[in-house]
Amino acid sequence: MKNIMRLVCLTAVICLLSVSAAFAQEPELPSTGLSTSVDLGYVSQYIWRGIPLNTDPAFQPSITISHPSGLSFNLWGSMDTTNIAGKSGDLTEADYTLNYAWETKGREMNAGVSCYTYPNTTDSGTSEIFMSMCFGGTLAATLSANYDIDEADGYYLTLGVGHDCATAWKKAPKLGLSAKVSYGSDKFVKYYYNGYSEMNKSRSAKTAIKPGYYMPQVNKSAFTDVILSVSMPYTMKNGMTLAPNVNYTMIIDSDIKDVMKAAREDRNNFFAGVTLSTSF
Repeated sequence: MKNIMRLVCLTAVICLLSVSAAFAQEPELPSTGLSTSVDLGYVSQYIWRGIPLNTDPAFQPSITISHPSGLSFNLWGSMDTTNIAGKSGDLTEADYTLNYAWETKGREMNAGVSCYTYPNTTDSGTSEIFMSMCFGGTLAATLSANYDIDEADGYYLTLGVGHDCATAWKKAPKLGLSAKVSYGSDKFVKYYYNGYSEMNKSRSAKTAIKPGYYMPQVNKSAFTDVILSVSMPYTMKNGMTLAPNVNYTMIIDSDIKDVMKAAREDRNNFFAGVTLSTSF
């Protein structure tokens, strides 16, 4: 069944890319054609949905190819920069995402499919379908839903708000503030948080469970994590954008906290990063 779901995911990627290529040849569409953006990110820790996947710095490049129709394809990767998990210089994650964005009744919408792969590790890959809606307004509230159709077979919901604040310095970039809170279904929590899954064990340097040690169990739906972020993007003269950011994540559920404590992982994490972006 897992192989079938991965085949479906890859087939969807190929089909949507074919559709994008076909759209590019339609004469009635804008003549701007495809555009490409490149992001080069560096983070002090790789924290994903409250889970420490790498407690040392990581290099995280990304490339996105977009069409005026709203269809885009993104390739994102994470590379270990230290030998904390014995993977220095190795690409330990490569994600492929097909996304379609549109607007309806003044609301910004997007939906798509993501395929997660983990080269140079023992982790199993998985796939998610997703959809999100931005309600606009001062806080630009966004509601998103991700459903793991492969390994976890569960959903992960996120409610986020964000706001750009003017700074005191003349001609300075605006300060971007955002906050997100997430909720996972019982199956999602069981796969990613319960007993601190094999995926997390193989990618974390701290985790070292003694043989026969009883790990706490989490078998319920729960509010999983919160992330607070501050960023200040700055556009340089050459058109490139430099965006430093600081982030703070917290595990919410007490049972999940017990699991991570037993696994000797931090439940609350602070990390910083910077991203250099350009488009053409």
